[in-house]
Amino acid sequence: MARDEFKSHDPTEYNIDDIWRGSADKQGHSAYVRVPVPKHWAGQMNAITQSDLFEYKSQQDFVRDAIYHRLHWAGDVMRDQKFLARLGVDKLQARLEHYMIETEGFKQFTGRLDEASMMAQNTGDSREFATILDLMRDEAAETLREPFRSEAMSKLDSMYEMFLTRAQLAETQSRNNLRALMGGE
Repeated sequence: MARDEFKSHDPTEYNIDDIWRGSADKQGHSAYVRVPVPKHWAGQMNAITQSDLFEYKSQQDFVRDAIYHRLHWAGDVMRDQKFLARLGVDKLQARLEHYMIETEGFKQFTGRLDEASMMAQNTGDSREFATILDLMRDEAAETLREPFRSEAMSKLDSMYEMFLTRAQLAETQSRNNLRALMGGE
């Protein structure tokens, strides 16, 4: 399911596989709709949102996505191009808002990575540095979506490569020092 949805040629085009991520509008441009559903539906929605198979973070995400797709279907049936265009604009606005949120999350992630790297390098503890890189790799895999995940993994790979090079140099230097102490054997 993980793909870079931001690379679509037409960001307003409809795709049944796109998961609707409603806008983060905090300015009162939203309306609340409450409906009772069978308990087993709520249980299924809960299971879906907790699954790693889908990108839903909450039941609200699932419901918004279902409503968006049904509204698009209804617009097609009614052949209401103005309505469909408005859905396309809403989709574009939501995608841009989420891209900005994810960009900020990526900046925070790389800031924490740089900070942790500096701390580990200052202490000279190579095990700590390797552990930090492994933890950050896990975090990137679990929390970042494309294209941010690939960018983070690339940065982590280069840092890990740098770490291995430094560790190999330190090991070589230790061996050379040991040889020198033992009389150049």
